[in-house]
Amino acid sequence: MDLGDSWEAQARQWIRWARRPGHDSYWRHHRDQFLRLVPPPGRRTMDIGCGEGRLTRHLKGLGHRVTGIDASPSLVAAAREADPAMDVRLADAATLPLEDAAADLAVAFLSLHDIDPMPAAVREIARVLEPGGRLCLATVHPINSAGRFERHAADAPFVIAEEYLRPFG
Repeated sequence: MDLGDSWEAQARQWIRWARRPGHDSYWRHHRDQFLRLVPPPGRRTMDIGCGEGRLTRHLKGLGHRVTGIDASPSLVAAAREADPAMDVRLADAATLPLEDAAADLAVAFLSLHDIDPMPAAVREIARVLEPGGRLCLATVHPINSAGRFERHAADAPFVIAEEYLRPFG
């Protein structure tokens, strides 16, 4: 199973989890910090790996003419359902359904690390960005998957049992 298939298999759970405002770090920290990095609205913004569309909707609310892209049919359907007026497309990030130089901004918010052909996706993003266009991205820090807390307690130690930067599966 590739990462796209994995996201499709978990889509319903993700939609329920992502749509509960205030409970995760997106609502409490990451969204606002990330949006401070995003340039003002321009000609077109691409949201690569838009998922169920929560950031896509926020970008639209800030005035961006945004096109959301995701490879999960269930997540794309949920994004369209949440805002039928949004341009959300079912596509692989390695073969974006946009013409060359179609956008001045691309965002990849916690998505590039979940795309199997990441180098091909980055090439595609470069292709569809106009000269001088910008890519704003955020990715998960490796500490998120490097270890575990020993127990659910405020004073529980965080233990990294493997090499911190070694690939694992």
